[in-house]
Amino acid sequence: MASQLQKIEGDESVLLRVTHSNLKTFSADIRFSLQSSVESVKDKLWRKCGTSVDSMSLHLYDDANTLVSTLTDNSKPLGFYSPHDGFRLHVVDLDPSSVTSGGWLEDTSLVEKYTISQEAYEKRDGTFRKFKDKLVSQNPSAVENKIPENYMEDLCVNIKVGDRCEVEPGAKRGVVKFVGRAEPLGPGFWIGVQYDEPLGKHDGMVKGTRYFSCPPLHGGMVRPEKVKSNSLRLYLACIRNTLDAAMCLQNFPCQEVERHNKPEVELKTSSELLLNPVLICRNEAEKCLIETSINSLRISLKVKQADELENILTKKFLRFLSMRAEAFQVLRRKPVQGYDISFLVTNYHCEEMQKHKLIDFIDIDKEISELKMSVNTRGRLVATEFLKQFM
Repeated sequence: MASQLQKIEGDESVLLRVTHSNLKTFSADIRFSLQSSVESVKDKLWRKCGTSVDSMSLHLYDDANTLVSTLTDNSKPLGFYSPHDGFRLHVVDLDPSSVTSGGWLEDTSLVEKYTISQEAYEKRDGTFRKFKDKLVSQNPSAVENKIPENYMEDLCVNIKVGDRCEVEPGAKRGVVKFVGRAEPLGPGFWIGVQYDEPLGKHDGMVKGTRYFSCPPLHGGMVRPEKVKSNSLRLYLACIRNTLDAAMCLQNFPCQEVERHNKPEVELKTSSELLLNPVLICRNEAEKCLIETSINSLRISLKVKQADELENILTKKFLRFLSMRAEAFQVLRRKPVQGYDISFLVTNYHCEEMQKHKLIDFIDIDKEISELKMSVNTRGRLVATEFLKQFM
């Protein structure tokens, strides 16, 4: 089953089937980020099923309906429990007085409804309808649309078709399929999104105009302010631009030791030779610290480790690099505290090496992802060969 589900390239996420202990008819395929903490997963589920975070217990089952693990530690990332596409995440509501109990969320006939006729509504004072009619009678142009044609155009600059994105409210994940104007919806710019789950309203066609194509109920048109585009591309671009500006180093003799040239970013004995450090964060688990001085530059990276496999691969890979620090020249043998790897670039490196080549080291995430895919592929082959002897 898991192998038949849609894989989304470049997205560290997993598609889980969610069920609920009180809501027997509730079943939804929801995509979660492997970097999300268990607490944030519970918060996302609370918005969908009504069980509060404190009253929620999560149980992970594989595609054979066998219990894999109970998600007891709210601080751990979801990837720590090694979920895979097609697994089932079962929500157990521990609150006996929860809103999900009693069955009225599923059987609406149990809920007493209040209805009012049009005649009774017209007789009421202070309604919105009467307020609007009064406003129009006093000033007919009061309700005219005054949104400019270039409304939110500036927010579309960093949103590209094909980007992974997250849409608020509800943290709905998907892919950007359209960026531009949509006159039937109103003036200004709109973003067309294909959601990973059937959380949309259409298949890309809105009011007779097709803006993109996607499965039914997977499409949505939203304003740019509600869209968080692929942050990795912007994160790497921000690091690259910062390094490009900071890597203007020059030869400068040490003021403490005669006839020596020491990296001032390491010595830190002359504050006038140091610039303010720059910290670029994608999230708590992935950030870059850039420290600059007149003749040297120190870059420290904290690498994303979404699960135990990435944790092991990162440690092995970085240990491999640190043992060969002399061969890599710019690699610092011991990283700055709180980071996984550090680089030290001096003015001599800038003179001997090409600038853009020095900046290319930031693809460490790509290397680790490729190692992870290789390990998973080899693991599947080993498991297949092992199981053949039982057939």
